[in-house]
Amino acid sequence: MSTKYTKSQLSSLTEPELIQIGADDFNLEIDESMGKDEIVEEIWQAMKATKENKKDAEDAIKATPSDEKEKVEIVVTKGDKNEPDYVAPAINGKVWRIKRGEKVNVPKFVARHLKSLSVTVYKDVTDSNGKVIGRKPEEVARFNVQTNF
Repeated sequence: MSTKYTKSQLSSLTEPELIQIGADDFNLEIDESMGKDEIVEEIWQAMKATKENKKDAEDAIKATPSDEKEKVEIVVTKGDKNEPDYVAPAINGKVWRIKRGEKVNVPKFVARHLKSLSVTVYKDVTDSNGKVIGRKPEEVARFNVQTNF
């Protein structure tokens, strides 16, 4: 994203401009039947998520050797039958292979990284009659990670 907007700046734009910004800057598929306030809120939430993801990435890069020494216990719950029985986060060129469903000790920054990962799922949007009129993206946790911190 090259341009930063305030919420009031977004509100001052037209719906077509907002839809274009959503598509270009945030890869959002905005339903054109949404109201302007809903579109502004959708873009605003995407902006917040982008800032949080950037901060998480910066935190991972700033991980010091002392962070690597501080271990925490985690359990990554098992996935469905189509998912591998391990996860393999990679941070700064180092890869950890973590078995699902077992307690393992990893550096704290690896646990934070796993907890911060998300995936976009698309949920149906329905009208008052229950008819599906579009799909709305929602960020959900990529892995269910239990930690002791």
